[in-house]
Amino acid sequence: MRKLLPDRVSWRRPLPRASGILVFLLLLVAAALLFGLWPGLDLIVSRWARELSGGRFQFGDGWWQWLYRGLRPLFYGVSALIGLLGLASLLLRRPVLGVTPRIAIFILLAFGLTQGLIVDLYLKTVFGRARPRELVEFGGESLFTPFYIVAGQCARNCSFVSGHAAMAFATFAFAFVTPAAWRRRVFWAAFAFGAVTGWMRIVQGGHFLSDVVFAGLVVYGVTWLLALAILLPEEKAGGRAP
Repeated sequence: MRKLLPDRVSWRRPLPRASGILVFLLLLVAAALLFGLWPGLDLIVSRWARELSGGRFQFGDGWWQWLYRGLRPLFYGVSALIGLLGLASLLLRRPVLGVTPRIAIFILLAFGLTQGLIVDLYLKTVFGRARPRELVEFGGESLFTPFYIVAGQCARNCSFVSGHAAMAFATFAFAFVTPAAWRRRVFWAAFAFGAVTGWMRIVQGGHFLSDVVFAGLVVYGVTWLLALAILLPEEKAGGRAP
């Protein structure tokens, strides 16, 4: 009978290979070119999502609304749990449920910088992009603007990029601190979580496709840089993974 797990699970958590960051940069450039040269794609996808929902955005309906309302408390709850585990590890001088102070700091910074500082406080405020349900094309009063234009269509909590998708994509951080044997599975689980959450926000008329795509790219890129700064030093030292 084949074993489901190896005799010894490796706790080494190597950072992604250099080819991985190259793929990320290529995806970033490809997304910028796609939505830059074809900005109407955002309207096409939003219109299609609206038609699939019976000709109206499903902002207050069904399980989409349940996910929308529940995601932020879940995000804060997981953050608090990681913080408590990191504190317990610091006091006990050993990992607690696989979490060490270094891991806790990495995850909390990844969550806070990506979804909080960069997305909510900077991008969503500076770009001022109106949400799909607010556009003239869908019965609103605001004008559509491509992702790269700093617009005055919204004063705060605007469309670019998606905050809820960023919260879901922030779980990419767990892929950097998971045992090597599980890392790829955790990465794709985080990707699926972000994609489903992003689709929810598109169906609700809260965001465009480009808002979701760039949320994922921004979160992954920043998380990568944090991993280089926080996790790599101990990895090079040859100690047990942080």
